[in-house]
Amino acid sequence: MSKFCLVLNGVIDRVQEFDVQPPAIPHKGVEWLPYVKNADPAFDPDTHKLGPWSKAVSNGTVVESCQAVELSPKELADRKADWLANDDRKNMGRVIEDVMVAIATGQHLTRNTFAPEVWAKINKRLAKRGKGPV
Repeated sequence: MSKFCLVLNGVIDRVQEFDVQPPAIPHKGVEWLPYVKNADPAFDPDTHKLGPWSKAVSNGTVVESCQAVELSPKELADRKADWLANDDRKNMGRVIEDVMVAIATGQHLTRNTFAPEVWAKINKRLAKRGKGPV
């Protein structure tokens, strides 16, 4: 089955599937055009989002597509806050536990007390906040 888009008096109406392209009815302003939905554009989800989808007639085909649009400053701040909160739940609880155990058992804490993976996670969090690595 193929997808076709109903165009009524030049206005794109809806998409339906048919085995063959339905015939046009010119005196009623009815036209069925082949329909194509473009793939999502490549984008960085940390800085962009998909904009609204839109349909347009191009060379006798209805093409649906969207563009990647930049996130607003509020959206960027919200994403960063969400990432940090999620990271707190996933990773920082374990780091805090390790620090508390080290303190409780009288260990002398140095950079080498913690694995390089811990420092990589901390540096990633610092970078999200606009700070340099430790």
